[in-house]
Amino acid sequence: MAGASGPVRRADRQRLAHRRPHHALLVENYLAAEASLGGPGVDEIRWPYPVRPGDTLRVRATVVESRRSLSKPDRGIIKTLAETANQDGRTVIRCTAINFPRVRPAPGA
Repeated sequence: MAGASGPVRRADRQRLAHRRPHHALLVENYLAAEASLGGPGVDEIRWPYPVRPGDTLRVRATVVESRRSLSKPDRGIIKTLAETANQDGRTVIRCTAINFPRVRPAPGA
């Protein structure tokens, strides 16, 4: 994997370590495919403790901010803190992400 960037190498090691990367756990279980309109990405990501082969991981997502888009009223903007812990309860990955979900029409619209 010569020439690959640091995040690519880390993500590859993460996949090899437990076959289910953090973002896959979050994406598959947080926002329904019918509601998600994507997002601009991750604002911040940290690996405070290593993920080891055989670890069992649990992801917790906390919405820290949500609002309706001013320019596109059919969608909202959600800022989420996602934390992944191993079987010992140690946080192994922490990230803040932005997502654009579909929203119901505003009352009176």
